[in-house]
Amino acid sequence: MVEMHPFVRSCLGWNAWRTGAGYNGLSVRAKLVVIWLVVGCALLAHGRAFAQPASGDVPSRLTEEGLRLLELGDLQEATEKFSQAIAADPNHISAYSNLGVALRRQKRFAEAVEILQAAVKLRPDDARLRSNLGLALRGAGRLGEAQTAMRQACALDPGNAVLRRHLGILLLEGARGDEAETELRAALRIDAADAETHTALARLLARSERRQDAIEHYTTSLRLEPRQASLRRELGSVYEGHGELKEAAEQYRAALALDPADAAAHQALGSVSLQLGDLGTAEAELRRALALGPASGEAYRDLGILLGRTGRVEQGIESLRRATQLLPQDSRSRWNLATLLRKAGRSGDAERELRLARELNERAEHLMLARTYHNQGTELLKDGRLAEAAAKLTQAIQLDPQDPLARYNHGIALLFQQRVDEAIAEFEEARRLGIANPNVYHYLGRALLLKDRPEEAVAHLTEAVQYMPADAASRNALAVALAALRNYPQAIAQLEEAKQLAPGNRRIEANLTCLLNGPKGCELQP
Repeated sequence: MVEMHPFVRSCLGWNAWRTGAGYNGLSVRAKLVVIWLVVGCALLAHGRAFAQPASGDVPSRLTEEGLRLLELGDLQEATEKFSQAIAADPNHISAYSNLGVALRRQKRFAEAVEILQAAVKLRPDDARLRSNLGLALRGAGRLGEAQTAMRQACALDPGNAVLRRHLGILLLEGARGDEAETELRAALRIDAADAETHTALARLLARSERRQDAIEHYTTSLRLEPRQASLRRELGSVYEGHGELKEAAEQYRAALALDPADAAAHQALGSVSLQLGDLGTAEAELRRALALGPASGEAYRDLGILLGRTGRVEQGIESLRRATQLLPQDSRSRWNLATLLRKAGRSGDAERELRLARELNERAEHLMLARTYHNQGTELLKDGRLAEAAAKLTQAIQLDPQDPLARYNHGIALLFQQRVDEAIAEFEEARRLGIANPNVYHYLGRALLLKDRPEEAVAHLTEAVQYMPADAASRNALAVALAALRNYPQAIAQLEEAKQLAPGNRRIEANLTCLLNGPKGCELQP
């Protein structure tokens, strides 16, 4: 039985620990609760518990056993060993870190976040812990917090290429492409032979239609690690997207040589073969794709098109109906289904499918136009042409009202034109829609300050500082909001932190001087 530390036992008053079923009889979730109690008591003791670690090397031995199990893929047993190690020594950072990894790999993200947050409290300057926390937060769907944790990890270890890559990927997932590219290229300057970074950058470049650069980084990644079947398929899709069908087919075949059971590669090769007019290969590949992955709407769609071309109309209709069930937003499936229904003399059904296809096409065109307006508005915003930017972003939102980034950028344009109420509404809507950019809290807080709503401003600016602890501007604005509530000690503390982060910043220094000399007779600038 694992013995609890004497102080922790007395702190908890848990007499049943010795006489009851004990730690080893608890469920894993209950053990995590015990760990939290152990850590909480230890922290309350101001380090008293940590001064008396469990005797011997029991925690290290348990952690080593856990690592061995983790490498073997036995995640539950590894979790058990790491939990026992922490119970034996609440200060065993390696056990915390590896327990967080084990929980994350089991997709138990909330538990992983709790464990890693506890570890970060014990060792706040550990870049690895903050990185693992960032990955756990990402799994939990808390992308903004994940980006913040990974930024903190990079600040602690700026020469770590893996951390910079992780941050780049998180930024890309948050639609912050420019920042993502900066981080990924920084990672490659540190380690040019990292295949995963080349892959991440290739995906970013492909998404932004920079075909040649994307192909270059895909090729480099494959040169470094040739046996990446899925990456061959991705490269093939880049070629296919630019009409280079023979090159695409070559990559799909290479992917299948590495992984003959890759249903997506069979579907892709079947689709390209259909476009090249090689109907025999196309049918064989599409049927193989469906045998391996019967939920592939694309394979049903392309097979339906092929069957229609070869005179098997009823079979084609059946295949295309299945495609519309699996791909309800795919207008191409509906267009081709309407064509075959008309051939079969079922004009009423054909007209209904045509109407749905037109509606889907119109929606797709609206979204594409919305992206164009959004990009134009963003460029105008960067150039300081605020009224024009606001107009373009309004057009984008009219076409796609669910785009949180367009709402946020529109809020910025409105705020800088002193249209504060409208800006607040847009920032609030961006938050409701789940924007991953933590700057929304900064600008929302500043907007609320302008409306003399300091309590709300403090709440949002505190969020900004939590997400972006190294952002001097957010700390300065928070100080102004705190001062408006006459909370001068905390305001001064925030300004002193801001001054360390941005030495020589005149606004911060003026605000700090104002508060230190007494706030009367001077005006603070957020």
